[in-house]
Amino acid sequence: MTVERKFVQQGLNRARMDEYFSGELERAGYAGMEINRTPMGTQITIFAEKPGMVIGKGGKVVRKLTKDMDQYYDLDNPQIDVQSVGVPELNAQLMASRIASALERGWYFRKAAHSTLRRIIGAGAIGCRIVLSGKLTGPRSRIEKVVEGYIVHAGKPAEEIVNHGFATAVRKLGTIGCSVQIVLPGTVLPDVFSLVEVEPPEPVIVEETEIATAEEIIGAEVEITEVEVATEAEMTITEVEITDESTTEVVGAGLPTSDITQTPSPVETEGIPAEIPSKPETRNADGIWEHRHDDLDWHAMAIAHKQVKPGKPEEAIAIEEETRMKDGVTEHKHTGFDYWHPASRIHKGA
Repeated sequence: MTVERKFVQQGLNRARMDEYFSGELERAGYAGMEINRTPMGTQITIFAEKPGMVIGKGGKVVRKLTKDMDQYYDLDNPQIDVQSVGVPELNAQLMASRIASALERGWYFRKAAHSTLRRIIGAGAIGCRIVLSGKLTGPRSRIEKVVEGYIVHAGKPAEEIVNHGFATAVRKLGTIGCSVQIVLPGTVLPDVFSLVEVEPPEPVIVEETEIATAEEIIGAEVEITEVEVATEAEMTITEVEITDESTTEVVGAGLPTSDITQTPSPVETEGIPAEIPSKPETRNADGIWEHRHDDLDWHAMAIAHKQVKPGKPEEAIAIEEETRMKDGVTEHKHTGFDYWHPASRIHKGA
């Protein structure tokens, strides 16, 4: 058998099986079937409104259906499974069977069609279409259509997303075909699209930083300079105090009173002033630290002091009188010289 004939034969067997189940399980509310071929055999799933009637007492009906499938339709090890229909109003085959049953009982075709349509849409279907064809009224056959909602009529979506059902009603005047098409809820339609809302970007918040003015910067530098100068002055005063204390301790520590009052020899007194200088006074004048000691006037602390010999304080006085400040630099000149030079310069010994 060629491939084409094989597919045709399978489709023919499927149509015959569906017709057989419709006749045998009409009272059970037959709603369709599915066929799955597996290595273990052929799995047939039957959907019915009343699964208990399909199974029968002790499985009698199911065994009969399985035997007929194996005998008449040449299926490999057929196995029948029965499942109930979740929502009967959303099954097209079941609704078509109900319309056919109502017409056979004498219902008017419009009443049967519209009542069924309202129940289907009320169950949540997106769309429904009911077509009745045959001798509805009178000797001539005609077609009546009832549509509500969205229905796909052609193309691949019409085969995939639309649930089809068909049943036949036999009346005295003739047969009436009942066709039902339902688009189930939650179906994604091919022409439906959604717009994506683009959220606006969040505004960027720039933190304002305080910019210091030139006057504030200069003021801060002046404060730092004053603190540094004050620290240097305190360190100088502390060094002087420590030197005086250490000198006192060395002179008088561990010696008797008679030894301290002894007159030193001429060798020991050479180069030492006649009197121990008193603690110098200090001040800050125009950003320059000055001090004075002995009988001298205020002068810069950075001036190099010449050792004053006993009995000759005029030499130190002459040196103190020959100093000046120029461009923030302390200068002096020596007796007998006419040029000024920085006081911090290292002087070569005479």
